[in-house]
Amino acid sequence: MKMTNRPDRCLLCEARLSNPICQLPAGAFDRIFGESRVAKCEPGAVLFRQGDMTPDIVIIRAGQVKIVFEHPDGAEQILRLAGPGETLGLSRKPGQGMPVTAIARKGVSVCRTHLSDVDRLIHSDPEFALAWAHVLADEMERTRESLLLHGPQPAAVRLARLLSTMSADDPDLLKGRFPAKVSMTHGELASTLSLAQETVTRLLSVLEEQHVVRLGRLIDAS
Repeated sequence: MKMTNRPDRCLLCEARLSNPICQLPAGAFDRIFGESRVAKCEPGAVLFRQGDMTPDIVIIRAGQVKIVFEHPDGAEQILRLAGPGETLGLSRKPGQGMPVTAIARKGVSVCRTHLSDVDRLIHSDPEFALAWAHVLADEMERTRESLLLHGPQPAAVRLARLLSTMSADDPDLLKGRFPAKVSMTHGELASTLSLAQETVTRLLSVLEEQHVVRLGRLIDAS
């Protein structure tokens, strides 16, 4: 990762469109991001590993980050693909290790700031504390969606719901262009849903025959 000082440009940052912290007025914004750092990450770069004592929270400015949980037996499960505006490193207290691993996928740029600064502002800055509450509410909603995807439904239903959820914010889909693109491989979909890759491939073939998805280098879902 290439680390640079925070430039005076946040107007072009995609996180400004959705992250409550990034939407704070200038004074409050500077109090939290005055000492932040911007990093550009190559595909495959590890932002942090499960168990790392990383002192930062990470806000995704652009691109996609793969969030992975490693089970005690060494098996890895993809929890989700995080995108612009999402804040990583929330579900821990100071002194606790990261509960997951975060891996850059493509075109990733992030903003890092110290978790200790966040704790200080929560206690001293009501405006920031309210924005932080909205950040936590967004994270809870993503957790709820993830739990629903792993509920006791048939594999085909879980796959269809995942494809629908992932393509919901696709720019082409919002413009009425179908099918929408879902940038996950068969293996990544299988890992996310805790299914065998062969099962996912078979189900995707059925969906393609029904003109629900178009298979290719990227999976397209209509």
